[in-house]
Amino acid sequence: MIVDFNPEEVIHRQKLGFDAIYGDAGDQEFIATLPLAGSECVILAMSQPTPYFSKEDQRFVLIDTLKKSGYQGKIAVTVQQYDVDDQEIQKRLIEHGAHMVFLPYRDAAKNAVEQLEKQISKRKIS
Repeated sequence: MIVDFNPEEVIHRQKLGFDAIYGDAGDQEFIATLPLAGSECVILAMSQPTPYFSKEDQRFVLIDTLKKSGYQGKIAVTVQQYDVDDQEIQKRLIEHGAHMVFLPYRDAAKNAVEQLEKQISKRKIS
């Protein structure tokens, strides 16, 4: 199930065949009503506020809400920034209850460097 605050994204995801609903993932009462009992994993893919790890950071609030509601599955969190200390973010989110932390910007940069290195080494061999 996809929850999105953007109604256009909800409609787009529904057209693609996903179970998507409109809602505010920062609303603890709303989250508590979601049918998550059979879900194996919840992925929190939302932007974070500045400063990081503040009380306003909804990722921490959502982890707490999921735990309090009795959710038993895994919790994965994405980190949308690439200019902050990735290891510190991972550590804090995992300590707070996340099982996995995805770093898409860092991972994309790492992948790009690896692809470039392969291309460069192919040229040196040729």
